[in-house]
Amino acid sequence: MRSRSMPTDSQSPPGPPAIPRRLLRTPSDDIRNPGLEMRVDSLKNEVASIVKNTEWPRESRAAAESLLNTISSSPNISDNMIRTTRELKNLVERYIQILDDVCLRLKEAASKSEKKRWKFLQRMKSLDSSRPSKCTLLFQTCQDDVSQVINALNENVDHEWANEQERVEIPLSSPQAQLHSAAQSQAQELPTGTTEHRLASDDSTLNSKQPESNPLRDSKYRGPISEEALKIARRTLKSVEIGSGAIPVVGSYVGAAAKVGLAFVEMLQTMDRNDSMAVDLGDHTSRLTKILGSFKEKSSMDEQNLADQINNLHRELVRVKEKVEEGNSLGKFRKAFSARDQAEKLREYQGTVQTAREEMQLLVSLGSRNMIIELENIELRKERRRLLKCLGDGQYGARGNTIENIICFPGTRMEILKRIDVWIRDTSLPNPVLWISGMAGQGKSTIASTVVHNWKCRASCAIFHFRRGQSTVNSRVICVVARQLGSSLVSEVKDAILESVRENEDIAGPGRRLDEQFETLLVAPFAKLECQTHPILIVVDALDECDNPNDAVDLVRLIHKYSSSFPKNVKFLLTCRPEATILRNLQSKQWYKEDLDSAPDVDNDLARFIQHSCTHIRHDHDLSADWPSAGDVEQLVQMSQGLFQWARTATTYLGEGSPVDRLRVLLERPAMWSGLDDLYHQILSKAFIAVRLDRVRRDLLHHVVGTVALAPYPLSLEVIASLYSRHPMFNGMNQEDIIQFLRKDILADLNSLLFIPPSPTEPMRLMHTSIRDLLVSADRCEQQPYYINLIRHHQRVTSACFEIMLGHLKENICNLSDPSKPISEVHDITEREVSTAVRYCCLAWSIHLTEGITWSNNGENGASIELGDFEIFSKEKILCWVEVMSLVGATADAIIAAKRVHNGFW
Repeated sequence: MRSRSMPTDSQSPPGPPAIPRRLLRTPSDDIRNPGLEMRVDSLKNEVASIVKNTEWPRESRAAAESLLNTISSSPNISDNMIRTTRELKNLVERYIQILDDVCLRLKEAASKSEKKRWKFLQRMKSLDSSRPSKCTLLFQTCQDDVSQVINALNENVDHEWANEQERVEIPLSSPQAQLHSAAQSQAQELPTGTTEHRLASDDSTLNSKQPESNPLRDSKYRGPISEEALKIARRTLKSVEIGSGAIPVVGSYVGAAAKVGLAFVEMLQTMDRNDSMAVDLGDHTSRLTKILGSFKEKSSMDEQNLADQINNLHRELVRVKEKVEEGNSLGKFRKAFSARDQAEKLREYQGTVQTAREEMQLLVSLGSRNMIIELENIELRKERRRLLKCLGDGQYGARGNTIENIICFPGTRMEILKRIDVWIRDTSLPNPVLWISGMAGQGKSTIASTVVHNWKCRASCAIFHFRRGQSTVNSRVICVVARQLGSSLVSEVKDAILESVRENEDIAGPGRRLDEQFETLLVAPFAKLECQTHPILIVVDALDECDNPNDAVDLVRLIHKYSSSFPKNVKFLLTCRPEATILRNLQSKQWYKEDLDSAPDVDNDLARFIQHSCTHIRHDHDLSADWPSAGDVEQLVQMSQGLFQWARTATTYLGEGSPVDRLRVLLERPAMWSGLDDLYHQILSKAFIAVRLDRVRRDLLHHVVGTVALAPYPLSLEVIASLYSRHPMFNGMNQEDIIQFLRKDILADLNSLLFIPPSPTEPMRLMHTSIRDLLVSADRCEQQPYYINLIRHHQRVTSACFEIMLGHLKENICNLSDPSKPISEVHDITEREVSTAVRYCCLAWSIHLTEGITWSNNGENGASIELGDFEIFSKEKILCWVEVMSLVGATADAIIAAKRVHNGFW
């Protein structure tokens, strides 16, 4: 399917759906072409005939109908509507060419031989219902082409009208009335809801104010935005939001603006679009879409172009903020929702309106001057990147140990999220700290991630997830938080953090204490932000997973010590399980608390989540509409025991195999499946029973699961394949085949417990910390085949690490002609020459070695091989290791590793 993008100033108008509603009548007839009207009508009728008289595949009929609606929704092109401009004539002729091309493509598809192919493709399509058929893609492509040229016509007409208003003062009487009447008469010919709203007005409206009498700016004379326009806007805005990270300097600002536009699209879906407030909002949404569309796939545009677009974007945000504030204060939003009998939706969208207002308030307050200065000052940008790099990799600890940062399913946890929102907004509250307590699986991390997701475009946010077993990551909590704040949208926050780093560039170095980092990177910068009013939100998740409980307690004490001196807009959100040491320290502080274990009934939220998950399963497996029954869902809710992690794991498990059979087994023996441990045991047992007759296979599965459970750094499938490439199961196999075998065979039954991303280079991870807790607990599963003995697994991975490093490390591993070049200049070469497996081994070997050797003194054997490898490594490869650590920006980690090994042996 060909790509779709919004027309921009840098493109000639490709144009989309619905020929202009407001076409000027002009006195000049020198280029009028009476034949255009007949040619357009003839081609429209021909397309309609082909579509209606052909038996298309069933799954493509909706797309065919949509194409017909787009074509039929455009007003007729009549002679008295065409203005005397060469550009308009060219656009109408382009429209004719597009219709002619559509006719040819549809005729070919409708031919007898082609219809046979469509039927074959329909049968093939049933094997993969997630992909649209080629027939559907044909209709969608045709519709896109037609839509673009119609929108270009709309844009051209709006531009000519604006120019006409600059030349002639039009009284409020007859000409406007005639124009309005003409537009209304055309709209009456269209089906309800198909009147097309232009996707974007001309840039002249961004740079100059229109007269109040101009119908382009007066909602009385403008039509509502159509469903098709909203679809295009949603696609464009979502694409911009996702791709904004590639835009230098202003990416976060552009992404936040796109998020505002998406909120408007959501609201317009439910509002009465004929209401004046909805028409105004639709107009501004169209303008935002056009401006933001200019950033789409433009990460390489020059600084001046970016600066101009940012100025345009900021001006439009100022305008839309004023309109939204006015509409909110006068109750216009309520009227627009109520007009469609959507009072319930209004209550639901009040939060959306409030969020959009706060996001716009932040974006408007930032202005564009500071961003443009940074865009144009390359040295400033380099310096800021350098200072951020002093804080280490901000991704460590920032992503958590679940899939990405999973957020709450829409419509669930609404009450607690609302209370947290109120707490963040209210600067008069005496306590700047709120902590969430709950047992494993209650959803603490998900709530924490949702809060940051919801506030990232209206506050300066930072989040850190402690990870059990990853002590190297856990020690970086303050640096990770500071790095995220140092990339904040708000320049005052960013500058305050980076200034402190400039004065203490070694603050992230080895040996720096937690209190030093806290005072340097948080206390000192916050002291400079008394006049800054936007919220600063710091979220620390899973305090109980900090390997050293004393470190977690020290962090709590530091927050308590300094939080009262911070500006009132600084808030800390903490989460933890109710474990004794941390619990005592938190309870003594008299901070605000949300206790998930004693929260009101969450059964409705769980039922909503389970029903939604089962709907996807039903569609994926083509099950009947009554699966599962209401009684089945209710039983699953009861079995979950209030744990969202149980519900997520169970529904994922159902979707992996035969959902009907798995649900039946699950419900027939609820005692064996209820509770997290029972559910995990059943899934793990099933996976290991499948390989019980093949010892080699069973050992490999056990090794891989154990390695993922104890890895101190993120671990990809590519690294796993390298670590175990010499396993007997992989004799004669190359790495690509090993990766596919691991994915499709060895780990195939564990997708509900183990996240395996599509790319073999992305990190794998257990779905929840409670899975690791079970696997390494001798009390809970020592007699099971999947029990992980940490000592032996560390020893095994240590051997694999030394084998890879001894085989691959060499002097000048990147073959650099000038080894003195800065790391930043050889980054791409390092990415190419130093494999992910070598990187992992260089980072992690010291942890695996010391963890295995330390505990072996208590009776475990098998350390001699690792010690022998270490002796060879220290004599032959130690300098090569230091070189690699330097190349990957981990010199500080190398010093820590050396101290760790020294302390472990001497």
